[in-house]
Amino acid sequence: MSQFEHIAMKSHLDSWVTRVQDPDLSRAWDLVGLCIKAHARCDREDGQSAQQAAREAWEDWAWAVEGGRATPTMRGLVAELRMMAPCDRSANDTLEHRLREAIAMARGEQPVFIASQNPQPLRLIKG
Repeated sequence: MSQFEHIAMKSHLDSWVTRVQDPDLSRAWDLVGLCIKAHARCDREDGQSAQQAAREAWEDWAWAVEGGRATPTMRGLVAELRMMAPCDRSANDTLEHRLREAIAMARGEQPVFIASQNPQPLRLIKG
């Protein structure tokens, strides 16, 4: 089994949050990152690298996103992020869509669909 690539997941979500430009979402996402960093520091085991501790903390957060086993802290971070996500996004540009993509990427799976950063409008064709 391959390692959980938390950096790819975080980068994908960072890009989306930056593009959305919503202050509440940005704040919630910043809190996720800072709290996960603290979580990794507290849970780091003897002989474990900081990188491995961070990887495991981000993977725990991903499990919380999916409703799996997770600490109350991780579940709370997910809940706050979801509450702060804007609801006015297109169906393929919601927080939930981006979370699924990011987690799939971190697991080395091919995301089902990654929307273009500059989606083209639909064109009606008479026929």
